[in-house]
Amino acid sequence: MVADAKTVDKILSFIKKMSYISFIMASGVGLPRGIATRLLEAPTSDFIYSSLSFLRDRFPHGIPGTWFVEALGEIGVDARAVRQTLLRMTKTGVLRAVRAGRANTYTPMPATWGILDAGRARTTEAITDEWDEQWTIVHLRFEDADRESRDRFRDVLLVHGFGRLRSGVYLHPRDRVDLVLDAATSLGSARSVSVFRGRRHGSPSDARLTRELWDLAALAARYRGFIERFIPIAHAGGRHWTDQQCFALRFAYMFELFRITWDDPSLPLRFLPDDWPGQEARELAEQLRVQLRPGAIAFANEIAARQPSRRVAEPPSRRVAE
Repeated sequence: MVADAKTVDKILSFIKKMSYISFIMASGVGLPRGIATRLLEAPTSDFIYSSLSFLRDRFPHGIPGTWFVEALGEIGVDARAVRQTLLRMTKTGVLRAVRAGRANTYTPMPATWGILDAGRARTTEAITDEWDEQWTIVHLRFEDADRESRDRFRDVLLVHGFGRLRSGVYLHPRDRVDLVLDAATSLGSARSVSVFRGRRHGSPSDARLTRELWDLAALAARYRGFIERFIPIAHAGGRHWTDQQCFALRFAYMFELFRITWDDPSLPLRFLPDDWPGQEARELAEQLRVQLRPGAIAFANEIAARQPSRRVAEPPSRRVAE
């Protein structure tokens, strides 16, 4: 299903602007200070998005609002912030709320599922050197009066790793043609976007161009910071942590990896330094997933068992990768 421009705009705007909703991290969870501090900075909406993605099998027809309040409250997320965020996400078309008795059950709208799927794919994609030596070139041709649409489409390009060559011109060495055309259609901007695929001739070299378009040193530093923070968690093993801590740690490592990989343009290996830490970070994340998942699921089930049984209307089925 293709979402209209207004819906996609609301979702992207919501993801970027919800960080002002604060919560209080419970000191009793017992996470390492550096990780707990970073988790404290996460917007409440991130916990909701991540829960919906992680628990789609456990709650195939949506997650009760009472579960969000209780489960996230157990790791220190303020109940009022959770309720306000769920309400806002519903009003902006990010979530669908179904009334069940005296409470709501929440499921992502189709466009939201698309964003969640894209985020998950970015955290697990393999780094390869496959390249046909062609660049995807996008030229934005919006009228001056259509600045809002231009900025919205620019944000979509940046989210998918494009580098800005100059005003209105964006490049990526991978084949992103279908992705860009689909986005232009869904946002109602097809007439204002031109997409090309071609080789570079003359200077600068492809390698130098990538260095000019992306700050690989800063990105590598973020990957190394992730590895430094979470290697001790992996070395301790899943059994070292309580189910509650596994639940909280899963949010922590996924939030940080998601933000880094979202900024990673996924360049061919030939353009990356020999000591590029991106693949090591992804492998560490997979190790953490295997170690923490059983405890996190057990904690989610424990909270679910406390919820009153409700019958809710079943939304259209959707199969998505975890």
